[in-house]
Amino acid sequence: MDTERATRVTAALDHLTGLGPRAPLTNDTYTSNIRANWEPYARQHGLPVNFTGPGARALTLDEVKAFTGALAAGTAPKAHTKNVKAGALSPPRFEGLLSALRRAHRQGGLTWVGDIYPDELAALRAGYRRMHGTPPKKAKPMGKDHLGDLFDTVPDEPNDLDLAGCVARALSVQTHLPLGTAAKLTPASVVIAQDGALLHERSGDHEVPCTAWGVVDPVARASCAHCLLTQWVRHTSDPQQRLLGNARLHLVRNRARELAGHVQGASLDGDVLRVEGTPSSPQQHALIWSRATARWVRTRAAVLIARAIALRLDDLEHLDLVKVRWAGNTVTLNPLRKNDPGDGTPFPLTATGTARCPVNALRVYDDWVRVFLLDRKLLFTAVHRGGGVAYPVEWDDRPTKRYLYHDTRLDLIRYGGTEAGDALHVLDHLTPHSARRGWAAQARAEGLSDVQIQAGLGHVKASTTYGYLDPDDDSPKQLFGTINQHRNTDRV
Repeated sequence: MDTERATRVTAALDHLTGLGPRAPLTNDTYTSNIRANWEPYARQHGLPVNFTGPGARALTLDEVKAFTGALAAGTAPKAHTKNVKAGALSPPRFEGLLSALRRAHRQGGLTWVGDIYPDELAALRAGYRRMHGTPPKKAKPMGKDHLGDLFDTVPDEPNDLDLAGCVARALSVQTHLPLGTAAKLTPASVVIAQDGALLHERSGDHEVPCTAWGVVDPVARASCAHCLLTQWVRHTSDPQQRLLGNARLHLVRNRARELAGHVQGASLDGDVLRVEGTPSSPQQHALIWSRATARWVRTRAAVLIARAIALRLDDLEHLDLVKVRWAGNTVTLNPLRKNDPGDGTPFPLTATGTARCPVNALRVYDDWVRVFLLDRKLLFTAVHRGGGVAYPVEWDDRPTKRYLYHDTRLDLIRYGGTEAGDALHVLDHLTPHSARRGWAAQARAEGLSDVQIQAGLGHVKASTTYGYLDPDDDSPKQLFGTINQHRNTDRV
């Protein structure tokens, strides 16, 4: 709010409350800031103290630079400190001081230097923040090692009930084992081999082949009864512990019935969960996957696509299905990026058949969502509990805006803790924006020019792209030429 408007609002409030006229609190703050931080320096260097009345003049850019340099070096005197001790202002106090000087200039009818040289003043402010503020955490480029840590293996199911439910549903779908029979299995009754498992139970032995054997896509393990069973046996310390107790079996049956009601061609027939399709079909995925697995599949698709074509996750979150065109093993995305004119930029992608193929990752996620939502508007849909959809991807407390970014941020922390064995390290440096930085780093390594990388990232200014190309450079954007001079003066 500008000063004149603030004064009018304050006067109106005083009139309504029956108080006498008073000036806004901002006026007092600005005045005290100038007296404490500008006037001592101005008198010391023969600069204007009063910007109104006869003989008043505006400060020059060089004078503001010199003052900023003294503040940054901590040599500018401050009137409210005892013995006029030196000390650097905090970035918020520095910003407030510049605002006070700007206001004083405009009240005196003078032109503030920021109105003539906005870029130079912005650089001074940015440099001061970088020197005396908390350094911002830059997103670390997402390299191939990161992609391997994140997406070469489906994370183990963190919830033991969800894992047991996945095992029971997978065994029922792929071996026609009743849910009640599967619930009685113990680690002692299961013999695990590399390509399958053998179940010993009262009605006889049951073979469970590994449906993920030889499959490149790691997501196949999340729907494989043998792989899920292996994970459960590995995590269960008691060899006589049943897969499901009676209470948990009741919950798993209800869940199976609920899922069967939403998946076309699926049914719960005499305690056996049945569905058409192969183990790699989206119908089986829909019946077997846990919520955590579905989140991983969604995160994998979003991050791999973002890294492949340098998109922001916000661009993907708002990508309409009409701008996603599949043609065999090729998909063309036409997102409207932040600075794109018109209808956006088309990006054709062809499947490579590798484990980290973004096209395959997107196809798996897209097919899974279509099982539950035949008609939807956006590619990366937030799947809710309501509206007849019983298999949510998001947690219940997901934010209403930028859900894809925020959820992916949390997932990168959960899945990416292998780097340096420290999840906090990933929290500080690996973010959804790391995908774009990873694309830029790879593009630079492959010999693309800075202009080509700028175009790929969709940046308007080349200076923005430079930050992507030198992510470890924490030097201020604006060098204060007077800082060393002030420091050296203090030593003399």
